[in-house]
Amino acid sequence: MGTYPNEVEGNMQLEHIIQNKVMVELSEAGFTPYRMVVGTYYTKTLNPIKVGIEGTPDLLVLKNNGEVFWVEMKTDKKGSRLRKVQEDYHKFLKSIKHRVYVVRNLEDIEKVIEIEKKEKSVCDI
Repeated sequence: MGTYPNEVEGNMQLEHIIQNKVMVELSEAGFTPYRMVVGTYYTKTLNPIKVGIEGTPDLLVLKNNGEVFWVEMKTDKKGSRLRKVQEDYHKFLKSIKHRVYVVRNLEDIEKVIEIEKKEKSVCDI
């Protein structure tokens, strides 16, 4: 990935730890989460390769009935907020009737799981 200032790197590491726990919670609840890979990677010859669509939420989650919903991970730390490109992509996803949740902790994912286990619900937390 690219180079980030130390405080952003720290946030990303914390988000990654929470994301792993969230993926376990979603799996245990009967959903199938997929981590979305977005960013710039480098080949052995240091040529940059862009992967994914910038602003895509961190997780795509499949339900047994074929529906999907998205989970964006953020920390409770001050300054951990959506970037403009994320806000715009979330708005796009919602315009095509996808549900997008911003999750900051394990309590939030418990709420999402409760909402998504109901047959018909559209809700933001």
